[in-house]
Order: sequence, then structure tokens, then C-alpha cells
Amino acid sequence: MKCWLLLLSIGILQTADAQAEDVQYDRVAEAHIHKNTFEGGIPDTHLTPDTAKQISGMYVKPHVQDSKLDRNTTPMDLPFNGEWFVYWGGETEAENYHMADKNQQFAYDILKVANGASYEGDPLKNESYFAFGADILAPCDAVVEMAVDGVPDNVPGETNPIFLTGNTVVLKTVAGEFILMCHLKQGSVRVGKGDKVVKGQVLAQCGNSGNTTEPHLHMQLQNTRDIHQATGARLLFNRILVNGTPREGYIPVKEDFIKRIE
Repeated sequence: MKCWLLLLSIGILQTADAQAEDVQYDRVAEAHIHKNTFEGGIPDTHLTPDTAKQISGMYVKPHVQDSKLDRNTTPMDLPFNGEWFVYWGGETEAENYHMADKNQQFAYDILKVANGASYEGDPLKNESYFAFGADILAPCDAVVEMAVDGVPDNVPGETNPIFLTGNTVVLKTVAGEFILMCHLKQGSVRVGKGDKVVKGQVLAQCGNSGNTTEPHLHMQLQNTRDIHQATGARLLFNRILVNGTPREGYIPVKEDFIKRIE
């Protein structure tokens, strides 16, 4: 998104050098909302006119697509082998800080721990973390909608605010649900856009790329491919072990230990 030109005298939002397209217009109360598509994202520009029909106020925020997805209907397996730990998960902000953001609400951050720690050895090396390099599996049969590889893994403790999700795979189910899995290891993504995958197939490895301070898996269900346009939805897992107890149709919550039932 390179620049915006506002022609305030006539109240028209124009764009320059940004390849804008699919402009949509709505009116909500006294504000006019313009949805614009740029190379770098989709913002909503809110313009408020005064009594002389001049623009008296403006603010811009990311566009959030109206959600028609409440939860998955496609049965889902956990996307990894062995027992993992839910660092963030659940339906309240106390359990899951993602709930404050519609784009990521109901998302999970999941990692591996042993003896109360997520690593052993040098905490500045990704290889010290139990989750780093672990296989990430397809949770269901689906088609790959997006596959991003090549983003370097961070040094633990540092973040990459430019590529927020880092290396990423987004799957689309037959039911039209989108599953995003990100912060994957650089060079580990084995699939590409348009590939058909089956449940249990290895997609990539867990990494530390993007806006993350240590190796873990961020996973969420959403109503469209792009996380910046999406509204998150509840992601229930079909049959899993939760703290050693079998559960069906379950939403893991913070501090759960979870494992696939083979």
C-alpha cells in the first residue's frame, strides 16, 4: 500500500500507485465506509461528512469480513503427533488472548513441554525447543489455499513484525472452512497452492518464523483465506486425549495437555 490521496473538497476517496480495485461503498448512520483492495491489504476507510457535505473526519482500519462461520462441521484431528501443551486456547480472554482480535478469535498457540519447560539447553537456539522441527500434519482432507515458505526463523526472544504469520499453510475444506497454521520452519513446507492433502499427511514442520518469540504452532479456523480479512471461528477436535481423558468435539483450553487418539 504505497499512498492514498484524499480529495477532501469533493468527498471522494481516490487511490494512487496502489493498484486499488473492487471498491465498495456503504453508508452506516452518518459515516461513509469505503472498502479498498490494495496489494498490501484491504482497509476500510471511514469518512464523516459535515452539514456542507465536506469531509470532517476520517479513520482507517483493517476490513473484517462478516462471519458466516461459527464452528467447523468437518471432523478435525490434532495436526501433530505426541502430547502438546495449549499455551493459549479457549473462549475467554483470560484463557485465550486471541479473543480480543476478531481476526484471530478462538485461535490456539500450542507448544511442547517437558518437566515444566518448553526447551532444554541454550534458550537462544531454536533447536533447544521441543516443538522445533516437529511434523505438522493435515487435520483433515482439504485443498491447499496458501503455502508460504522462505521466511527465516527468528532467534528465540526476537520477533518479525513484517511477516506476522511467517511460513504458513492455509487449507480449505469441502465445507468451505479455512484452517490456518503458521510460524512454520523455514524450508519445511512440503505443499503448494492447489495441492490436495489427506488427513495425517505431513505439511511442514513447526518453526519460529513470523511474529513469535519461540517455536510453537498457531492454528485457527477462519471464514476466508487471508487472516487480515478473516473472522475467527470455533475449532473443535473430533477425538482427542485431554489431560489423559478421551474427549469428543472438544475445544482445548489454556494449560490442557492434548494428544491425538490413533
